[in-house]
Amino acid sequence: MPFSQGHALLIGVGTYEHTPRLNVPITAADARAVAQVLRDPSFCGYPEAQVMLLHDERATGAGILAALDQLVTRAGPDDTVVLFYCGHGDFGDDGDYYLTSYETRIADKKVVGGTGVSQKALLAKLKALRARRVLVIFNACHSGAVSPTLGTEAQAPAGRNPPNETTAALLATGAGRIIITACRAAQYSYIGTGALTLFTQALVNGLLGQGVSGRNGYISAFDLYTHIYTTVSETVKNDYRGIQEPELTIIQGVGPFAVALYHGATTLGAFEAPAAPTPGAAGRAVSEEESRRAFERIVSVGQGVAIGGDMTGGTVIAGDQTNAQGSQGFIGQATGPISQNFGSQQTVNTGGGSYINTGSGDYAGANIDRRQADLFVDGNLISGNVIGGSSDLLADILGDLPPQQPSLGQVLAQARQASEQARGRGDDDLADDLQSVVVALEAGLKAEQAGKAERRAAKIAEARAALSQLAPGHPELRELAAAIGRVG
Repeated sequence: MPFSQGHALLIGVGTYEHTPRLNVPITAADARAVAQVLRDPSFCGYPEAQVMLLHDERATGAGILAALDQLVTRAGPDDTVVLFYCGHGDFGDDGDYYLTSYETRIADKKVVGGTGVSQKALLAKLKALRARRVLVIFNACHSGAVSPTLGTEAQAPAGRNPPNETTAALLATGAGRIIITACRAAQYSYIGTGALTLFTQALVNGLLGQGVSGRNGYISAFDLYTHIYTTVSETVKNDYRGIQEPELTIIQGVGPFAVALYHGATTLGAFEAPAAPTPGAAGRAVSEEESRRAFERIVSVGQGVAIGGDMTGGTVIAGDQTNAQGSQGFIGQATGPISQNFGSQQTVNTGGGSYINTGSGDYAGANIDRRQADLFVDGNLISGNVIGGSSDLLADILGDLPPQQPSLGQVLAQARQASEQARGRGDDDLADDLQSVVVALEAGLKAEQAGKAERRAAKIAEARAALSQLAPGHPELRELAAAIGRVG
């Protein structure tokens, strides 16, 4: 009996046209092995015509996107889709995260923008999928400086799986999305000494029914993950004295689904499985709101500057086009001082670039004499009585604040330090999130040096958007957030 609802795309980028130093042939072997067990009627039972395999020269960016388009066309709402990628993953010089492909180029240790599959392109394709059961599996931690050997020690490559924001955003592309990555952030995916990487060997064994219980003829996605986690983490710990914990990312409250047949079952019953993974594994539950916001941040950056925390009803500026629908008091192409009044609040341009919100509609002229007022300057609250006969008091206050307009290089250094400090205290998730801020600022600085003002502004906006989501829960980042806000 075939698993007729099963569709799969297996990608193994083992060789590279322009950067042969990235070649890791075992990645192609991984993809072939997964394709073989999925197609096998004695095991997973996927119809052969519904399993696509791309490796080496066929695994181009265009080829991968075309194959995803085929999945969009073929897979219906009640179908199950498995997407497996094995290769290199890293950030590009445009600040985007990329899954590399056959034609990928590398410059200054970064993927050249457009030479691979960007996270934006991947999100768009998965968003178009109608299937309500999608399992995405990444083994993207291979470094180009390392190739598998027959030695006794496992290879611990650099590279990186998709960052947490990317996997969170993938969950927002539709119902029933489950993401499995080969390891947690800041860990390595060990290659090992076998014909397949340790992670993929555990995946294949699980699909063969080894270490996985049958659920009335089906294999549960959660059972499969638990087997992979236990096998890989114990093997790396015992054989190599290392740590590799495959991670599961799901929307909170989303249950498991049948990912394949169990031993080619011919008699099937109702699919019954636990509603959550086994406790103790490296599971990461993401709220729907967090997932949605991650998706919006990624797809909006580079296509415009989002103003406001929530994209719905906000203002988006993209090139020379402006959508101000739902925005209060939109101002376009301003050429002079601006004063706006919304309700009881008055925003005043002092004429020197400083703006004062008095909170009660009062106008502050040349002198400031506002008793028992709250004065906000660059996000800093100064409470109490502000009494004076001249603007000297304001000058004194401003003189005690950080520089009004730090350089982009200074902010970049501060962001790098924040990421390193987070890593040093063991907060790898925050460190990874801050790394996306660092990458955006690096791209902005590069654009600044090249005289590309629009690209510089877009990258600074990307960094601001990412940090605005982090700062509320991390008081130590508020100074950095204020500094990015002051970059001209």
